[in-house]
Amino acid sequence: MADVVPDVVPGCASDLYQLEACKKRLMREWDMRKVLPLCANFTLIMATLLVGLIIERPTSHMFRIETNINYHFKFDTVKDINSFDGVYEFMYGFLDAAERFDPLSPQYVSRLYDDGGNLSDTFSTSSDILITQEKRFTATSAIVLRPQIWMTRNQQEACSGFAEQYDHLYAMHRYNRFKYKGSTFEGGWMPQKVRFRNASDVPPDELHSSSAMKNVWNSALLVCKDHGKLNESLRSSLSTHFHNVKVERDGTTYFGDFFVDKIDILAYLGYKVYEDDVNITTHPNCFTVDKHDEEGQPRVAVTLNDVADRCEHTAVRWHDALTDTIRAQLFMYTPGKEVFTRVLVEWEMTEAGLFNPKIEVESFLDIRNTQQYELWYAMTIFQLLLCSIHCFWIVIRARAELEEQRKYPSLSKFTKTEKAQVALGICLQAAFIAFLIWRLVIATTGRNINDLVAEALSINPYLDEGSAREAMTRQLLLIDFAKSYRSVRFFAFALVVLSFGQLLVYMTVHPSLGLIVETVWVALEDLFNFLCVFGVLYVILCAVGHWAFGHSVEQFSTFAQTVKIGWSYSLGAFDFMAEAERLPNATDKLLLCVWELVFLTVVFLLLLNFFLAIIVDSYAVVKDELRQLSAHSAVVDIFRFMHSHIHFRCRGWPQRPAILECLSRLPEKAAFRPEDLCQDGLFTLDQAMEFARFYCSPADGLADTETGKAAAHEQSAEMLALLQKVEQLLEAATCPTSSGRPTTSPGRQTI
Repeated sequence: MADVVPDVVPGCASDLYQLEACKKRLMREWDMRKVLPLCANFTLIMATLLVGLIIERPTSHMFRIETNINYHFKFDTVKDINSFDGVYEFMYGFLDAAERFDPLSPQYVSRLYDDGGNLSDTFSTSSDILITQEKRFTATSAIVLRPQIWMTRNQQEACSGFAEQYDHLYAMHRYNRFKYKGSTFEGGWMPQKVRFRNASDVPPDELHSSSAMKNVWNSALLVCKDHGKLNESLRSSLSTHFHNVKVERDGTTYFGDFFVDKIDILAYLGYKVYEDDVNITTHPNCFTVDKHDEEGQPRVAVTLNDVADRCEHTAVRWHDALTDTIRAQLFMYTPGKEVFTRVLVEWEMTEAGLFNPKIEVESFLDIRNTQQYELWYAMTIFQLLLCSIHCFWIVIRARAELEEQRKYPSLSKFTKTEKAQVALGICLQAAFIAFLIWRLVIATTGRNINDLVAEALSINPYLDEGSAREAMTRQLLLIDFAKSYRSVRFFAFALVVLSFGQLLVYMTVHPSLGLIVETVWVALEDLFNFLCVFGVLYVILCAVGHWAFGHSVEQFSTFAQTVKIGWSYSLGAFDFMAEAERLPNATDKLLLCVWELVFLTVVFLLLLNFFLAIIVDSYAVVKDELRQLSAHSAVVDIFRFMHSHIHFRCRGWPQRPAILECLSRLPEKAAFRPEDLCQDGLFTLDQAMEFARFYCSPADGLADTETGKAAAHEQSAEMLALLQKVEQLLEAATCPTSSGRPTTSPGRQTI
């Protein structure tokens, strides 16, 4: 048979393109078109928020300030203090350290009162005080408000249990010992009434133990207190002897002293050191200011080290058995960065008598007083605009999803999960907007920290009782201002953490970026089952450890601390038998060894590896699915999407869901021709050819795959059918007529 070259339109019927690859790319870019703008805008929101927070809170500078304060005040020694004497000794050093940051400290300036006159005369008349600078003040930070000391007290309550008999039994026991000097005393009697000497820190009516007093206070020797109730039974003594002011705040009664000096600490310890209390005759060396002897030589004032030798000691102390909390605080200022720092040291007396310390060194600033205020304000307004656009964009996309679901029901499914994501996204943006508006309102209409400090410094708290309360109120406003920044940090931190979840959802815009979310989603059921088992075993082991070793080892003393050390063990920070030396006997050490071996085996070696296996297996499944999607890297696919989006716009191609629906109606085969896209009038033939060449991969690229082989077989079958039709036409054209001569069609050459 003669070979005939058929008439074929180049680039149309002869070109085949990969169907599945084209559909996957269309679907992927359809999803990217919905999520990619939201992802980009949300990333910009997060970036501007973090930059604004860093501008508002220069953490690196604050860290250096707080490190310097921690060093000078020796806060690392606070945790070892467990007595009132230790507290006051630290307070004495605390005030000494505060002097280094006080520009009016005697080590920097000298004072001359009324040309050397008596100090009391100076304060009673209108005289001048001459301050001379002796040494340049070089400290970076400076005292704004001098240290204060506050105290809270609990309510006394009736002791129960054995305490009801303690006074009688113990008094009789001591009586027998001293009277009979160790001899056996048969048939001892129970005293009906026992009297004790008065103690200056307990009201006299509480010092008699008798059958009549038994129902009032079950014990006069023992003191039991209710840690949930507060009292002010020492109010008169605190006010008259220590010049304290009662302050009520948040339901708590505080007794605060203004501008505490080291002389006050000596008085709190129980020594008569105030000038109106000192007996010069009996204690001539007890004085609180530098004096001169008869020869004019300077004499050093009393200090913490020698107060017991030079001053009279009494039973009158600032604290008593009902003291609940002792707190010291001061405010400091660092110029340049306009940073204020609140320093707080607190001891809480627990029910067991242990002193529980707490230290807070918290820096803050008022952004209005800095040079970055205009930048911060502009960025905050820009964030508000971005959040509003994002919220509006979410609503627009949700409406578009509903419309696409109506037009293309077989392709678009606006599921409940997606609706929940839309609702949560709108709520998150509303929270962002509320937070930013709150910050703007505070920055524009709130009290300025400089004004608050100026008001606090303008009041003389020693003028009268009303002035003292007013000064305390001003300082409480400063505390509220400092605590308001905690609220800012808390809400900002919560928004950032919630944004992580939103950002992970947006990362599903591309399969490569959504690996983490997809892996967790695949492993979700197994992770839930694992966490149930892990939680039960972990809690049981921690409870056993707390019960068995909490009496001797600090790390096990509370259940929370046991959970903490157990978590460290779970992560590999395992120091085997490190706490054994603190246990009192070999039995407890053996139990600790068994507990740590069980914890190491069950939690660290077994359960942790189960967790890793679940994650790794799920990741492998997701990775296999990713390979089947034939996706490029995220960067390449995003660039291709942007490139193709321009072509869609410029060349007037139909929307991706319409093309997808057209391709979905094609017969199940591996490849398609451009003219297949012309069936519904979506494309003209030229547009279809142009779209296929630009957007789709040729079927030749499938040659080495099963799908490619099927496509090649299909193409060969079609070409064979076409050749058979051409051959039939040629045979018909060369068939002999009745005259015996072949008929040759015009324009056709027989070979």
